[in-house]
Amino acid sequence: MKEHPWFENWRIGPEWTSHEQGFWSTGKVTLTRGEYWFFLFNSLGEQHKKCMVLINKLGKRHWQNRQQITYEPLSPGHDEWRNNSSVWYYLGGEVKELFMGMSTTRLKGNRLESEHPSGYGLAFTGEFPDYTLSINKGAEEIGHFTTHGTPVTEFRQSPLLKMRSREGFSPDRTTFAKIDRVSQPPYCASNCCDVFVGYKGRFLGEAFEGVSWIERARSFGLPPNWLLLYVAFDDRSRLWMRHFTGRINHYDPLVFYFDDEKARRRYGFETIDWKYYKGYHVGPHDTIGDDTEYVELKGKGPEAEVRCLCELKGYYLHRYTSLKYESRYYQSVLDPVEFELKTTDGRVLDLNHFKRAVGYGEETYKKKWRETILADLDDRPK
Repeated sequence: MKEHPWFENWRIGPEWTSHEQGFWSTGKVTLTRGEYWFFLFNSLGEQHKKCMVLINKLGKRHWQNRQQITYEPLSPGHDEWRNNSSVWYYLGGEVKELFMGMSTTRLKGNRLESEHPSGYGLAFTGEFPDYTLSINKGAEEIGHFTTHGTPVTEFRQSPLLKMRSREGFSPDRTTFAKIDRVSQPPYCASNCCDVFVGYKGRFLGEAFEGVSWIERARSFGLPPNWLLLYVAFDDRSRLWMRHFTGRINHYDPLVFYFDDEKARRRYGFETIDWKYYKGYHVGPHDTIGDDTEYVELKGKGPEAEVRCLCELKGYYLHRYTSLKYESRYYQSVLDPVEFELKTTDGRVLDLNHFKRAVGYGEETYKKKWRETILADLDDRPK
């Protein structure tokens, strides 16, 4: 179904032509239109460490993790508002929440700030691809992350995708970035920009260094269900898979590839086999849960096939409740324990070819759980 550019712009705004435009612009949100800023810092040191930050601007009133979330505009230009922000982290083998809930957020120029009533605050600023994210508790800075990369000078349409997806590497390959503009009228549409770049920082007294993933998105319509697996390797190679599992989505159903930084080559995969396991190779099941111990991903393409087995170390769960539906959004901490890439020209890569690899996963799904929703309402803060 072809869509008139005017209608597309009305739904999600003008097309972003740069990361600066994506990160530092905002607009009005409604029941069907929302925005977010997403930050993931994977540490590639001896210990697996993660810090995950999410700043939302969602127009739909809902309950999230038993807190009521509403959108409250605080300025005529929609550059100051109240909505949900959250931070969770993985340290010492445990997933812990720093804070989550209604926060006051403002965007001025190239600076985004968010303040939670508990005293925690976030500040994001910079110029592509060098950014800084600070996390404060009152006047004390408890987290500081600084990205360091070389700008991407040329963006090209991804040959693996049908959607409008312009991507590129910096000349020295320290930065990978992309800008997506996709629409499936009349259901869904989105603007999205991503950057994968090295960083250094500290959080709660711990040193962090590795690869960051920063994403900014503006969307229209009901979000689809998806699966995601991202494995970052110490040489900046990456295994990336995002699979939209519903019948209606605003992306290509499957985006699955491995960027081999040593060979400077990308291998695309056209099929997916995803399984959860309770115990090592014992009994696959369909969705993530408290008894999940391993996640396995397989894929085949014209030039290679891949298999990756990850141990689930923990997850952070966002539970969104609205009307009669509950949407569950899992963000998982994964440790790759087996990895193998076999190419048609005889190359074989496994974990022995890398010093370190860490994984991150996502799954979302919706259920009509009236009993769960009523229980949440009964337990809501008085």
